[in-house]
Amino acid sequence: MLNPQKSKSNSGDFTSLVDSFIGAGASEDTLVLGCRLACLSTAAEGVAILRKDSGGVSVLASWSQDERKGTPPWLMFIAGKFNRALSSTRLVFDIDSKEVGSTHGLVVPLISGMGYELALAAALPGCPRGSNADIHLQLIRCLLSVAGTTPTNSHKDAIHPLVEVFDMVAEVQEASRFVEVATGFCSSLAARFDLKKVVLGVVGKHDVKAVAMDQAERFSRSSRVVSCAERAMTECMDQDQEIFWPAQNESDLSTTQIEAMAFQSEAKFATCLPLRVNGKIVMVLLLLADGNGLGPMNMDKIRLATTLLTPRLNDLQRDEEWVGKTVWRHIMMQATDWFGPSLTALKLAGAIILAFFILSVVIPGDIEISAPLRIEGIKSYTHTAPIDSYLREVNVRPGDEVKAGTLLGRLDDTDIRMEIAALESEMQINRSKHFLKQQEGKTAESALALLEERKAGVRLKWAMTRLGRTELRAKVDGCVVSEDMTPRIGLPVSRGQGLFEVSDTKSLRCVLYVPEDEVVDIVKGETYSGEFALVAYPDRPMKFSMTRIQPFSEVVENVNSFEVQGAIDEVSSSVDLRPGMEGHAKLNVGTASLFYVYTRKLMNRLRMIFWKIG
Repeated sequence: MLNPQKSKSNSGDFTSLVDSFIGAGASEDTLVLGCRLACLSTAAEGVAILRKDSGGVSVLASWSQDERKGTPPWLMFIAGKFNRALSSTRLVFDIDSKEVGSTHGLVVPLISGMGYELALAAALPGCPRGSNADIHLQLIRCLLSVAGTTPTNSHKDAIHPLVEVFDMVAEVQEASRFVEVATGFCSSLAARFDLKKVVLGVVGKHDVKAVAMDQAERFSRSSRVVSCAERAMTECMDQDQEIFWPAQNESDLSTTQIEAMAFQSEAKFATCLPLRVNGKIVMVLLLLADGNGLGPMNMDKIRLATTLLTPRLNDLQRDEEWVGKTVWRHIMMQATDWFGPSLTALKLAGAIILAFFILSVVIPGDIEISAPLRIEGIKSYTHTAPIDSYLREVNVRPGDEVKAGTLLGRLDDTDIRMEIAALESEMQINRSKHFLKQQEGKTAESALALLEERKAGVRLKWAMTRLGRTELRAKVDGCVVSEDMTPRIGLPVSRGQGLFEVSDTKSLRCVLYVPEDEVVDIVKGETYSGEFALVAYPDRPMKFSMTRIQPFSEVVENVNSFEVQGAIDEVSSSVDLRPGMEGHAKLNVGTASLFYVYTRKLMNRLRMIFWKIG
């Protein structure tokens, strides 16, 4: 055990009184006695006071229930975890050493920033995490009470303020919700130190948001007082230092916002304290007073109270925040343990990318071709205009079910009927002429009239044929899938122009339009299958099997594509498939590594670019 070192602190300063109490005011025997009583009163397995300076970690005093000689295992374990324990936001942590019978360790920081750090350490059997505050306060109060009644302590008058601070912290920690603890802390500070107003704010990305105020669990964020308080706390956060108004000495610190807050609240004194966890500002405390509430002794008490309570507030605030943010914070904390505190996010991102790359190379995946799709009839017939004419009649609309022989539409036949009438008259004239010349014995003229009659008969027969063609009738049973021709009634049509298309609804197929940069994944002679979903039935995917690929391409949606035909394997009874329906299909053409599956298009484009510029 090392002897305590003398402290050069001024006894008039509150922090120096604590320093003197631990370092010089109490003898080694007194500290050991305090550790022993603290150990017995809290059922701890051991209690120690540890000191860390440039020379490492040393033990000022300790007491253990283990009567074996030498340093107890729990103390060796806690000393080894001393740095991590002091930087943790939780006072209680698990002891995972098999040699230690205790299941929890406790480290309570007492003094820091004096060139060394002092902390109270204890081993606790089965300590519930909810009792952190009660246990560590019991331990500290035991040590203080023993040292305060010991004649060798020259600063026993300073013990009462310490106990007052610990009582205040223990009182507000009884609540379990962040708002309750924060509001109770603000109200307790205002009552104990006669403060006019106390506001607590949580640090955000760019500013500080007020979350608690004395005597007001709920308040309006839009009020002038709260807005002014938030600007004052943000000013403190930006400068990363305590701010006093009126300034105690000449300083370069800006006090514009805190001065405005003081005038707004009609307070004579104001100060902002940054509250830290692991050296990082997490909250800001704004204090306003009219009298001596912000005097040196009271300010030291407030600093000690905030030091003890800030980790608890920070934990509660984090526990109540959005679950996604909590998960991300725990990931970053674990990543800090793995990769170190510097550039943690960048290292974590690199590790994730590397792991993803390795898994993508090892894990196989399906190569899927995604393409637009259309339903077509295997048996389909397009009715075209047989002659140049006008569309006179339309009897069907798109989607109508028709039988073979159903009249679809009719072309204008006026000219043909007039031609037929003229030809019939011509035939009658030539027939009469033939008989007349035959009776007169004019054989040649009679034969010529007979020939003209026969020629008119041939032309009449052709005219009758064309007349029959003006009626457009369905060739097969099916559904009309062409556009609506009703608006085109009376307009001219050309010979060969498509007018009506009828598709057989009993024999349907799906047609995919696969882009040319993906059609190379389809191996000739192989059989592939996939699924498709229609716009009309997006929640009912159907299976199909590929049957053939057209050898020529066509432009579909501004992309050069090849037509891939497929047979529909199964159709649900609740699905009414019709020709012309559109959707999207996914064709499974094999397996490969996930890296190839998701990068093949990009790699092909890069190869083409490099080939062009090479």
